Amino acid sequence: MKILKQRDILVLACVLAVAALLYFCMPNKKGSIAEIEYDGNRVAEVHFAALGENEVKTFEINGVTIKIDREGAHVAASVCKGQVCVHTGKISKAGQTAVCLPQRVSVRITGNAPFDGITG
Repeated sequence: MKILKQRDILVLACVLAVAALLYFCMPNKKGSIAEIEYDGNRVAEVHFAALGENEVKTFEINGVTIKIDREGAHVAASVCKGQVCVHTGKISKAGQTAVCLPQRVSVRITGNAPFDGITG
């Protein structure tokens, strides 16, 4: 008794080929600009290419500390209770955002975005 027929193997091979093609061809571009906003107003804009190899820009806005280097941006510290913004980690891809809702501060990566936004 055969478990897989030739047609099943052909369909499986086609599905795997399409999945591999999508995985390797989808752009995963790094963003080029970090935009920091407070209460809906842009406070700062940092171009990653303008930063030196070991240079780190630090911004303290309404109790939130944001650090930006050539590799990306992250919320280093916050006075908010949940610390969700701090646990977001470093963001570097265009479309990613880290937000501290209680303090109304956000940092967003822009430039060369293949998508409107990223979740997860």
